[in-house]
Amino acid sequence: MDLQNRNDDRTVTLAGIFHLIGKKLIWFLLIVFAFALFFGAMAYLEESKRAGELAAEPDETTKEVKVRVDDAQLEAVKAVAQAQDALDEKKKYMEDSILMNIDPYHKLVSYVRYGFELKEEKTDLPETKEDVTPQYKNSLFNGRIITPEERDRIILQTKISLATACMNAVKSSDGIRDIAQRAGIDKDVSFLSEIIAAENTSVQGTVNIAITSSSSQELDALTRALKEYVSESCTGFKEYANDYKVIINTEYFMELVDTALMDSQTTRKNEIANLETALSTKMAALDEEGQEFLPLYLKARKEEGFEETGTLKKTETVKKGSADIKGAVLKGTVKGLCIGLISAFVLVCIIYLFWPMLLVASQLFDCFSIPVLISVRKKKDADNGVEMLKHLTYSGDGKRCAIVSSREDMFENPVFGTLKDDKNEPAPLFSSRVFDRPVEIEKLRDAESVVLVEKIGVSKISDIDKTKRVLLSMGLKIRGAMVIAKDI
Repeated sequence: MDLQNRNDDRTVTLAGIFHLIGKKLIWFLLIVFAFALFFGAMAYLEESKRAGELAAEPDETTKEVKVRVDDAQLEAVKAVAQAQDALDEKKKYMEDSILMNIDPYHKLVSYVRYGFELKEEKTDLPETKEDVTPQYKNSLFNGRIITPEERDRIILQTKISLATACMNAVKSSDGIRDIAQRAGIDKDVSFLSEIIAAENTSVQGTVNIAITSSSSQELDALTRALKEYVSESCTGFKEYANDYKVIINTEYFMELVDTALMDSQTTRKNEIANLETALSTKMAALDEEGQEFLPLYLKARKEEGFEETGTLKKTETVKKGSADIKGAVLKGTVKGLCIGLISAFVLVCIIYLFWPMLLVASQLFDCFSIPVLISVRKKKDADNGVEMLKHLTYSGDGKRCAIVSSREDMFENPVFGTLKDDKNEPAPLFSSRVFDRPVEIEKLRDAESVVLVEKIGVSKISDIDKTKRVLLSMGLKIRGAMVIAKDI
């Protein structure tokens, strides 16, 4: 059989490849590192050249780019912007609102009811005009002769007017801001008005004020500030009465569970969740151009004189590139390692497939389906190997098992001396190069089976193939093989 035909019968297995790599590890690593060194050096040279070119460029340049969308995408962008505005407004309110951050299960409320004492309540009514005094003329009654019932009506009406004026003062933006400043609270009036409520009672002519808070310390501070403000701001309504006092009729504190507040907080949280869902849906309707256009639109609409259009400009800053020599060398080295690994692996496969000598023991099975029964890798193991070979070649039924090799000088090796000189048992048959030496074929006439003996790096694949074919043509069974290392 010629070499080409022989190679067609050879197969490559991973076990055989890795066995060969293990045998030739140094050469394998040298190939890998050679590729890594080469590509790393090439990357260093290229990046060094690029560094010199970049040194002459400016650090930064800018360019203006137009981003366009069609009418449908513009409307989609506007819808997203509107949904985002609504969501931001709701979230900001929930974050900043004092009321929305109060625990509804532990709501603290301070109630203060203010009333008014009029001097005229203690004034005696004159029965005739002669009984009218100057003080009576300057009173609420203007010197008129009235009945006690009319007096009570005028006094109640005056108290109601005073209560209304006091209520309006407390509820006004200036009043709420003044109370908050006195309490040391820095919040927007719109949020403070949610926790400071005032109402007048038309029947009694009093003002009921309720202050809500989440902490007792803040509630105490607000209550003190309210009292200070009322004592200063609600005592000067001269258009209603010249002489009156503001008094506290009732004051008490409560901690309660406010289900209405709980429902309000839940409703607003649900509104935020619904807006987030709607916003996600509207965002999904934007294509790639719309997503790029959206931030430009959100920014541009805040500028004065903004006109809604499907074309906006953006300025891009282009920074000068930098030469990363270390990174380039690392990438080049990694690239070289990968290419080197692949190249070395392919080279090992080629060698494994086409090298004329037996490279590893597993090739006997890969190429010829001959199992390796004995492997002698070191000289100290040679005697044990020969002993195992002797047991393989001895058969108790009288049938002979020959020892065959494709090399002519194989059995001149001293390793086999003890086996050839053994007189205690029938000496095994030795035969070599049966494919071109007829006399060696004659030695196998009495044999029924054979054990093949070959040497790594010395025995030729072609000779092993020829030997196997001759043995099989003679009807001899090949039990297996004994493989000896090259230096034994």
